[in-house]
Amino acid sequence: MVMSWKQQSVRLMRLATLSCLRPKNFACEKRLKVDENVRRTRAHFLSPFFSPQPFSVVHSARIANRSTEEACDGGRDGFADAALAILASDTGRKGQSPSSKGRVSSQKELEVSLLGRLNRALEEKNLRRVDHAWRTARAWYSDGRDALSDAKGLSGGAEGLRHAGKSQSPVEGAQSEARLKMSVNLYNRFILVFMALKQHDRAVDVWNDMVMTGQQPTVESWHAFIDGCRKARDAKGIENVWRRMLAAGVRPDAWCWTSRIHGLIDSGKWEQGIDALQQMGTIWLEAAKSRKRRKRRGEKSIDGTEISVMGDVGDSIKPNTATINATISALLRQRRVDAAERVLRWASSLGIPSDVITFNTLLRPMIKSGSISEAMTLVREMESLGVKPDVATFTIIIDGLFQDPTDPILPTPKAGRDTPITAITDILAQMEAVGIPANVRSYGTLIDGLLGAHKNLPATRAILAHMASRGIKPSTHIYTMLLMHYFSQTPPDLPAIEALWRCVCLDSACVPDLIFYERMIEGYAHVGDTMKMMYFLNRLPREGKGPSWYVLGKVVGTLVEKENWEGVAMVVSDVLEGKGVAEGGINGWNGKDEFWDLVNGVEGRWKGLIQR
Repeated sequence: MVMSWKQQSVRLMRLATLSCLRPKNFACEKRLKVDENVRRTRAHFLSPFFSPQPFSVVHSARIANRSTEEACDGGRDGFADAALAILASDTGRKGQSPSSKGRVSSQKELEVSLLGRLNRALEEKNLRRVDHAWRTARAWYSDGRDALSDAKGLSGGAEGLRHAGKSQSPVEGAQSEARLKMSVNLYNRFILVFMALKQHDRAVDVWNDMVMTGQQPTVESWHAFIDGCRKARDAKGIENVWRRMLAAGVRPDAWCWTSRIHGLIDSGKWEQGIDALQQMGTIWLEAAKSRKRRKRRGEKSIDGTEISVMGDVGDSIKPNTATINATISALLRQRRVDAAERVLRWASSLGIPSDVITFNTLLRPMIKSGSISEAMTLVREMESLGVKPDVATFTIIIDGLFQDPTDPILPTPKAGRDTPITAITDILAQMEAVGIPANVRSYGTLIDGLLGAHKNLPATRAILAHMASRGIKPSTHIYTMLLMHYFSQTPPDLPAIEALWRCVCLDSACVPDLIFYERMIEGYAHVGDTMKMMYFLNRLPREGKGPSWYVLGKVVGTLVEKENWEGVAMVVSDVLEGKGVAEGGINGWNGKDEFWDLVNGVEGRWKGLIQR
């Protein structure tokens, strides 16, 4: 009999419940045979983006050539500006060389900035931003400071304004400082992002640069290649990297296994993904049996109790709950409920228990299929099995309630009572019963999930109404989430935003923070309302707050689009002199290079105004 999606979801949830119980005997199901030679094979990558030999010197030469080209291209892509801005801003303001502690601090700030820029570029799939971040990183960590000196000579124009009043000796001193090494973590992130954007040769270049600087690639570096392929949904690339890793004598850790399995399924090769999971389990099980034979001669079998309590055996990694959760999540996205069911049974045979994330993963498709009543029943069963629901569990349930408010999941409310608020009250009562207090923090988490993942404004309004009925006022964080939601609408809900601002002004207990103001400024910049954008920007110094470089870039970008050159001149003047909108300082690194690139690009339009 062919089961519907709803019936399959319910059956799958039952299996997850059973996997929380410990049966007396764990009879491992038949598994696909694994070629034992895979552990010893010195295979090479087959994909064209890897050389036949370990990351060759050819790639290294390409890096050197590219570096020279980039250094000579400062006027076009802002390389010189970015490098010199970093060097100058991190030296002493009175002409003194930076201290060792200062260099370490600025290096950490730069790394945090670069990681943030890489994450945004990956979200936007913006290769240009990744290239810019890589050039900035190489400018800072580069061995050839002479390249920076040459670049300095090429960068003219507004560079003088940017460093007005600053001695050049600190820059020269910084150029003579000992080389600072880029961290392996940052190298790995560049590898991951380039692979995710299908820039395989660029990822190899990053690897080679890491090796040339004396940094030792780790298993995390291999994971960066695999996870990048996963994000790119490149099943062939995943398997090529995997073979190359084994050939290099590197044993995969749990993250490598999980990303491989997850990536194969996401790429549509779900059978290969399950095979990889079974391979992981088989390798571990053989290692466990081998250990037992060594300890107890003559015994070849291993019972279920031993399987359930035994962890990794040497470098043979046992599949864990996180691996199973990632596998099930990927299979459900492919609507392979039957395969997810097999995985749960297989996990139970290895004594791998389900956790709250497993249940939440299964709840989502169940709720979407309309099986809300069954989901509520199984949530109660979770408690009896010792698996406590978390805030995410109740967020999923509340979202389902407002997706299908006709589903009779709760008792009929009494006459005169508002049905949504009654439902919310009952669900939150269950939440408190399992030990999650219904306070402003948990309300904020619920709203974040409802607006962020589910875009469910009616459910959010019901939460806010419930808060009001209990005398709990929204926090600044909640106001910020609502603000971002209203701006994200098409078109933005400007009346709702104005009403929200009035509520904030009337709420004496609410003190808007910098994040709230920056989201407001960014939102009005996006819609092109320069008057309100500048109003909120000018509020910052009055409240002792300073904008970020990223927000200043958004402001100037909007002013340039509107050809408001007086406004551009005012912002640049404030930044250079540390007054006005910059009186409270400028936060962070993110967006600093982009800000100056934008300002320099239209220098001729505003420079005369700033001098007057």
